[in-house]
Amino acid sequence: MASKLFSKASHLQSKARLEDSVVCALCTSFREGRNWDAVTREFGALELNDSSVEQVLLHLNSPTDAKAALGFFHWAAKRHNGFQHATRSYCIAIHLLLGARGHVAESERDVVVLLKRLLQKNLLHETVVYSLIVHAKVVFGDLDSARGLFMEMVRRGFEGNAFVYNSFIGAFCRDGRIEEAVGLMREMEGKGLEPYGETFEHILVGCAADSERLEECLRAFEEMVKVGFVPGCLVFNEVVERLCERGYVEKANEMLTVLLDRGFLPNDVTYCRLMQGYAEKEEVQEVLKLYYEMEYRSVSPGLLVFVAIIRCLCRCGKVEDAERYLRIMKGRSVSPDVTVYEALIDGYAKKGDSGKAICLREEMASLVL
Repeated sequence: MASKLFSKASHLQSKARLEDSVVCALCTSFREGRNWDAVTREFGALELNDSSVEQVLLHLNSPTDAKAALGFFHWAAKRHNGFQHATRSYCIAIHLLLGARGHVAESERDVVVLLKRLLQKNLLHETVVYSLIVHAKVVFGDLDSARGLFMEMVRRGFEGNAFVYNSFIGAFCRDGRIEEAVGLMREMEGKGLEPYGETFEHILVGCAADSERLEECLRAFEEMVKVGFVPGCLVFNEVVERLCERGYVEKANEMLTVLLDRGFLPNDVTYCRLMQGYAEKEEVQEVLKLYYEMEYRSVSPGLLVFVAIIRCLCRCGKVEDAERYLRIMKGRSVSPDVTVYEALIDGYAKKGDSGKAICLREEMASLVL
């Protein structure tokens, strides 16, 4: 959410842009840590405005450049030419610092300072600033401090919003504190705040990772679908993977069926995760059924899909069928890897067909894998 807010600041005005060579020289000066007096002597004649400042900040968009970006931000404001940062340049600087966690030691403190300046200059509403300060602390992993600040704000009359709750819920789920995350979701609902689709996604992934929270995972999924949200493909694939790791492949497949009726578009990874889940249970027909469904839905199977099919068939003694899928994957220009050949070689060896096993080994050796 915050990233979407800050990304709006990346739009540059077409006029009053600096020459690219000047931008590069300015950026190099701050990357090298030159003192401000030296930078001012070289660039003091520059007429900075909102557009040119944003231009330089966006050029310093790497996490390793965050310190240089902050240095330029402060230098631009200290020059004696009357320039004052607008909300957009503050937002860009804050966004760069949030992305630099782990690269800049004081980035959390710097973010909070910039947000407080936005408040002092009346550039953002008090509720927005405090929400973003809490979010910044959450992003930097300072959950206890963020929670303490939030409670202090509530005591002062601040009303929590869905954005703040979503930040906490996501962080608690990533930290394995599922009970607290679920409790916060119920708390926000009790206050009449509607969860985002992202809120449900956090709960889904968090509960799917805990074998004792299957029912909560399914309940969150039902609630999510009921209010009209559909999880993103990456998120759903993670949920499927975690459920299948815990033996709940049937539940994961049922969830996919529900989502397909609501326009969800699975990819080959979705099907691959389900195939791997059924393969662990040696349910060959279910694995093949998923492959045929992929064909029906025009989802192109990748290497991992064929690996799952071939390994499952070999494990169940259907080596000839497995080799047929080797031919299919070659026909689709999907290059087999070592695991495909090893599964087939092992399968034929167990059947006592050493000749076929040797032939496949020679084929494997002749390919550039």
